[in-house]
Amino acid sequence: METIAAVFDNMADARAAVDNLVQARFDRNDISLIASDVEGNYAVRPADEDYAEDEAAEGAVTGGLLGGLTGAAVGLASLAIPGLGPIIALGPLAATLAGAGIGAASGSLLGALVGFGFSEETAGYYAEAVRRGHVLVTVKADEGRADEAEDILDNAGAVDLETRTDTWRDEGWEGYDYSDYDAYEPFFRSHYNKNYADHGYTFTRYQPAYHYGYLLATDTRYADYDNWDSLGMVAERDWEPEGDSTWEEAKDAVHYAWHKTKETVGEAWDEATDEWDDDEDDWDDDRNNY
Repeated sequence: METIAAVFDNMADARAAVDNLVQARFDRNDISLIASDVEGNYAVRPADEDYAEDEAAEGAVTGGLLGGLTGAAVGLASLAIPGLGPIIALGPLAATLAGAGIGAASGSLLGALVGFGFSEETAGYYAEAVRRGHVLVTVKADEGRADEAEDILDNAGAVDLETRTDTWRDEGWEGYDYSDYDAYEPFFRSHYNKNYADHGYTFTRYQPAYHYGYLLATDTRYADYDNWDSLGMVAERDWEPEGDSTWEEAKDAVHYAWHKTKETVGEAWDEATDEWDDDEDDWDDDRNNY
């Protein structure tokens, strides 16, 4: 399966795209729609843990602006995402955002899109488009129907995203904003799922460790440390455990969060990777485990 996405300037075009996908017999369970709702145009009930069940949101729209979309895409939720603002979400992306408990994180849409197979750069473009009031439609298609899905989206009025992002840059846009911890949480949750989920503890047990690693990468007190060999002992010294977590239990999460944040914001990343020693903490060896 391949995920195809397109951005539309208005809900009418996006709705037409979804309707056309359904008429072409693309599975409505594989279709998502995400739109900004800053002006409160799409009045739906708040998301809850049961919203994504079959037809749970049928009839939830009060303003009629989404019309029959709830019959064309499963799941309907209203989410508030700092950095993006209120959004309306339908389909599997909505389930990912709300069902994973990350709907309030500013990076959750980007993280969900990365999870759907888009690069961080491309996902950042889509998240920015939603923030600017555009409508994002995605559909999972079998490899043999990917071109057909693209044609349907294009014919419904999809914008040329490359041209649009060039315009944003001309206006001063510099890319997706990673200035807050929340923007990284989807990646930290992914690391948790891969490395800790089977330990029997929830993400909340490790969240303080990820947050601490983020602080190590953004706090000016630690700005002079470019590699974990020099920072590790200082980090352990300053670590103030929350709950039952010990440093031994937390250090790998701290290590990962520090690297991920340093990598993304570009703070001396090249210098840091050049200075790694060939020991158990060597990033080039460890990165595949993250």
